[in-house]
Amino acid sequence: MPDLQQQNIGNSSYTYKDFLLSRNIENKLSTEYGKRLAQDIESKYSASSANTYTFLRNERFKTNIQWSSGKINVYQKFADLTGLNGKINYANLKWSALMLVNRIISGEVGRWMQRQEKIQVTAIDPTSVQAKKDQYAQAEFVLYNRQQLETLQQESGVPMIAPDQFVAEDKDDLEEWSALGQQLPEEISYELGVNNILQSQGFFDVLKEKILHDSAECGLVGTYVYMDDFGVIHVEWVKSENSIYSNSEYPDFRDTAYRGFVKSMKITELRRKYGREFGGPLSEEQLWQIAQTAKEYQKSDKLVWVDTWINTFYRPYDEWNIDVIYFWLKSVDKDGYVVTVTKGNKSTLLKRSGKPIKLDDNQEYKDDDHWNIYKGVYAKDANVILEWGLDKNMIRPQDPKESGDVEFPVSFYMYQNQDMRNVAIPEKIEEPVKQMILVRKRMQQLVSLMIP
Repeated sequence: MPDLQQQNIGNSSYTYKDFLLSRNIENKLSTEYGKRLAQDIESKYSASSANTYTFLRNERFKTNIQWSSGKINVYQKFADLTGLNGKINYANLKWSALMLVNRIISGEVGRWMQRQEKIQVTAIDPTSVQAKKDQYAQAEFVLYNRQQLETLQQESGVPMIAPDQFVAEDKDDLEEWSALGQQLPEEISYELGVNNILQSQGFFDVLKEKILHDSAECGLVGTYVYMDDFGVIHVEWVKSENSIYSNSEYPDFRDTAYRGFVKSMKITELRRKYGREFGGPLSEEQLWQIAQTAKEYQKSDKLVWVDTWINTFYRPYDEWNIDVIYFWLKSVDKDGYVVTVTKGNKSTLLKRSGKPIKLDDNQEYKDDDHWNIYKGVYAKDANVILEWGLDKNMIRPQDPKESGDVEFPVSFYMYQNQDMRNVAIPEKIEEPVKQMILVRKRMQQLVSLMIP
């Protein structure tokens, strides 16, 4: 069967379905391959048709946020319902938004912020489980032989109980420690490391509040985890309206085929990541061409390219912003290897490679199918693929049974997911709030018509 990449690389209708069916990693790493996929994803996200999922979702999100922030246009929504036909002047009517939804959302988020969530780590591998059993047995031994151990320690001068040994008062205290307080050093260090990262990124204060507002107003939350070139782990908040994903039947989107988000980047940040002077593929003139798609460029006095900008310290378009799509695709790849049994001492050698045309008598080729994550960065208005290839530092499970699987660096959660939609708090109370506003306007009309 011919590889689908070769059939569709020049086809503008190339889709993710073809990407899944092809298992040749070398073909998938083509930049043109990534660009076709980016265009396909962008066409789904940016479609302005009133029947598309993303358009309807974002319109609902915008309405919910307007209700929650108290910026709903009351006159536009209720003027016709109150019978304003121009015959009677209701100059004294107030068209300010009712802040009931804002009060409810603020109260809920305020209560949720009082929760002190911390990451708890429990090791489940066989070695750690056995180490915990040994810890418990040691603590139990100390409990029942504490007096004898202390006597021996006094007489010999040799410590019989380790300084870091947990000493229980009774059996109930031992069981409580085993259920709530027993931790291995690896669990403690891992737990502290994760909580320190989240705290440094603001996930216990500022970003936590942003995510809680997204949960209440949109019913969808998202985060992005990555490691930079210096080995520092970052956790970013993903705006609900900018999230991109495929269909899923689960609230945590575990069965999605691709995920991503739209992010605004300054030209300075783009140059630092992809500029030729920092080892990237883009020249300064190419960066200028991308900058022309920024909103700031749409002025009457459009700038023109000047050669001196190549070596200039500051350029007039450095602070312009462009929209970039970050996306990740999950795919099963075939990455085989050749097994060679040496003729001398019968040793087995493994060499990862594509399937050779001819094998020797002492060689055997085996396929190794496993999941991979491909990362793409696409400047959608400029139609330029900035980055494409296998994602670095893929998140793989530590469980040997799931070693071939891989996790997305982007996480989404939508509670009560039903056909990729749910009902957030503003949508749940929108109808009774509308009735309250309408009754309020009718009362104002009645009062304004009363004879003094």
